[in-house]
Amino acid sequence: MNRNLKWALVETGNLIVINQRRLAGTPVVRLYQRIKRAKNHQKAVVAVGRHLAEAAWWVRCSPSRRSIASRTARGSRLFRRRTGKRG
Repeated sequence: MNRNLKWALVETGNLIVINQRRLAGTPVVRLYQRIKRAKNHQKAVVAVGRHLAEAAWWVRCSPSRRSIASRTARGSRLFRRRTGKRG
């Protein structure tokens, strides 16, 4: 993993820790609390970052996302302007 990407994901994990009262009950906060009890804060924050990276990967690779993106592109003004058709 890229060093800068890892840093950004760990910082995102730290933001989740800071806002965990507001985000209470979300799966990522429950993950942090579960790992913190078993290990420590640092390992829990890195685990949250990895969890977010995996979630982003699956969203990026899901076939339904591609079909939604193509439908959205067909309905856009840019598509209509270039082709003269409506999506």
